[in-house]
Amino acid sequence: MASRSARRAAPSLVSSLLVTAALVAGCGEETPPPVVPPVVNGLRFQGPTGDPFLVQPYEVSCAPSDEAGGELTVQVRQRIGGRFLFVEVVPLEEERGFELPVSRGDQESGPRNVFVFLGSDGFEVSTAQEGSNGHLDVLEAGCDPARVRLRVTGTLGSEYSDGEPLTVSGGVDLTDG
Repeated sequence: MASRSARRAAPSLVSSLLVTAALVAGCGEETPPPVVPPVVNGLRFQGPTGDPFLVQPYEVSCAPSDEAGGELTVQVRQRIGGRFLFVEVVPLEEERGFELPVSRGDQESGPRNVFVFLGSDGFEVSTAQEGSNGHLDVLEAGCDPARVRLRVTGTLGSEYSDGEPLTVSGGVDLTDG
C-alpha cells in the first residue's frame, strides 16, 4: 500500500502535468481569423421621413458596360416593385473595400470600381454622388459564371440637386445559374 505522502503527491503531480501539457499544446497556435457573417441578399433603404423598404435582387449577368470601351462588367439590372436597381462592378481578383462616394468612371475612362444606383418616382440615389458616405466591400465579382457578393452600409447621395439621400444597409449575393 502506498504511503500517505505518496497518495497526496500523486494528485498534485497529475495536476502539474495536465497544466504543463495544456500550456505546451497552446504554444505556437495562431488565433483563428474572425468569423465573417455571410452576405444576406437584400438592400434595406430608408429616406429621412419614409418607412424602410427592402430590395432583393434576383439576377446577375456579365455584359459590356455602357461606359466607353464596352468593358465587360458584372451587372444587376432590375425593376423591383416600381424601383429600378442597377449595380455594376468591374471584375476583381480579390476583395476590395471602398469609402463612399466612389467614382463610377466616365465616358472617357470607362467603368471603374463599383456603382450602386436606385431610382423610382421622386428619387434617384447612387454611391457616386456627393453626400454619399459609408463603406462598400466587394467580396467577389467575376464572370464565368457571373457572380457578385458585396456589402454596403451608409448613405447614398441624391442624383437630384434638391433630392434627399437614402440610407442603405445590406448586401447583394448572386451567382448566375
